[in-house]
Amino acid sequence: MLWGEYRQADFLKENLKYKMDWILKAYRYKKYLEVEDKAEKEFFKQQPLIFLIVYLINLPINIINLIQRFKWNYQYKKICVEAAYLRKEINKIEDKTKLLD
Repeated sequence: MLWGEYRQADFLKENLKYKMDWILKAYRYKKYLEVEDKAEKEFFKQQPLIFLIVYLINLPINIINLIQRFKWNYQYKKICVEAAYLRKEINKIEDKTKLLD
């Protein structure tokens, strides 16, 4: 393996490691949000009038939160695609260097 290719593969592996850590933490956060949403829906099923009042009062904040969730889901999917691409690139570099060795 050439020194430059070794360094490039090393940098890509380090970047992949950080992305995989972020994906794991994001997945856990996503599951937490799902549980929180289910609990909130269950709570408000028991008291629909309070739900309506709270929802209308917090409508601007709810819209902002919805937009933030769309943005967060976009980032999550983007990082997952980047991680898959990094894996392909690392494999490509390692296969290329195996042929040269």
